[in-house]
Amino acid sequence: MAARNADPGTTVVAGQSVVEVIDPASLWINVRFDQLRVSGLHAGLPVHIVLRSQEGIRFAGRVLRVEPMADPVTEETLAKATFDVLPKRLPSIGELAEVTVAMPALPPTPVVPNASVQRVAGRLGVWLIEEDKLRFRPIKVGATDLDGRV
Repeated sequence: MAARNADPGTTVVAGQSVVEVIDPASLWINVRFDQLRVSGLHAGLPVHIVLRSQEGIRFAGRVLRVEPMADPVTEETLAKATFDVLPKRLPSIGELAEVTVAMPALPPTPVVPNASVQRVAGRLGVWLIEEDKLRFRPIKVGATDLDGRV
């Protein structure tokens, strides 16, 4: 794969890339994760990749590496994901993709729908019905799954 970043006759500055040549075997996807949600993220975790140009097709892959430098402006942790098997039709350079990481299973614990978590007097909690009365119960929130459970 190759990308031409400047046309003939274009003025370029020192250090600007003019041509990028990419070995398809080393193709990766740059992934950004909210720093609040990266606990447990590490190289080798399995991922599902959906390319914008091939919506509905899930490709298996892995987290190649988690970058040591985070983005301080967006407060995101950066990682690279790779395909286990390259798609027959390779994505365009810079194409958007949805990457879902399969995190290790957590031990069983009580869960509630995310929508039931409320903030009252500065504390997170849920409303319980006890003896036909409402009582606010503060809770400590842990991980959130893709189905909206906390």
